[in-house]
Amino acid sequence: MWILGLSRERIHHVKRNLHSQPQMAKDSDISKVLRAARKDDIELLQAVRFDGKISDWTICYHAKTGDSPLHIAAKHCNLRTVRFLLEDWATENCVSVRNKNGKTALHEAAQNAEPEIVNYLIARGAEVNCIKGADWTPLMLACTKSGVRALETVRVLLASGANPKLCNKDGWTAVHVAARDSGVAVVRALLHADASLAGTRSRNGRTPLHTAALHGKRDTAETLLRHCPASLEAADACGVTPLLEAARHGSVEMLQFLLDQGASLDHRDAMGFEALHVAAQAGSLRVLGFLAGACGRDVNVASQGSGLSPLHCAARAGQLGAVRLLLSMGADPRLRDRSGRSVSEVAAVCHKEEIIRLLQESSS
Repeated sequence: MWILGLSRERIHHVKRNLHSQPQMAKDSDISKVLRAARKDDIELLQAVRFDGKISDWTICYHAKTGDSPLHIAAKHCNLRTVRFLLEDWATENCVSVRNKNGKTALHEAAQNAEPEIVNYLIARGAEVNCIKGADWTPLMLACTKSGVRALETVRVLLASGANPKLCNKDGWTAVHVAARDSGVAVVRALLHADASLAGTRSRNGRTPLHTAALHGKRDTAETLLRHCPASLEAADACGVTPLLEAARHGSVEMLQFLLDQGASLDHRDAMGFEALHVAAQAGSLRVLGFLAGACGRDVNVASQGSGLSPLHCAARAGQLGAVRLLLSMGADPRLRDRSGRSVSEVAAVCHKEEIIRLLQESSS
């Protein structure tokens, strides 16, 4: 696995050689160029270029973001302007100009799912694996989008040599990103390029299946499991499995799917919590009902170590609906944790007044 580390110095935008200009460009002229790039106004760009006031468009950029006309044109899907800047008004290495966050026009085009611009920029020499802000590649940014154009963008990048094994500083690959944001088609395209990506782990031990489960992406989860069955019971650095993430998300459908694949409800995370505790803490009411009803889990189960019940967890997190549901399913408000605290005492520490009143009413 390739991991992109932080560079010693922050990546800055390409230096503009202002002293090579016959005179400093006026703010009004710079604004014209930036506005023309946004509106795809080739005529205005030609007028500014030929009046001699600005001979190099790379000196034009937003003071706050560092976005050049090329960034703006790529962001607003203006292929005509992109072509004009790189063919008719080109300067050396201008395709690689960066903004203050280290983004190139290729990053912008990929993030906005513009396969035609992506393809054109690469043909003009854009580096397909260039890094934004020391960690994100164009492929990762393309995977933040869904739909037909996002899929085509990903395919163009992969066909042009994009490396899907590259990781950001958190250890996420493009598959982790796609498992959260994209449709299953993008995930399949990435796994077609490298099936081993289904089992990659982030710096804190999370697989793409963790991400898919947390965001309720059932089709994506099914695809990932088909390529890496071992990820079903993979625990991250906090001992969390995909099933626990499904409980946190509140998706009964995802939970049922993972159970059908053989996931265990007996697994506990590093805090000693099982799925009921996690669902109570997150306020996932449908999951709580499913676990206690269809799955027959004990609503008064104590966590390992702390001895917290699901009711303790719900009260501490301020989940009034979960507290009410657990009480209706037989949760005992008199239970105490290993420190001897009742549910009401835990709620009082966290200043959950409405929950305290509900617990008092249930005990009277």
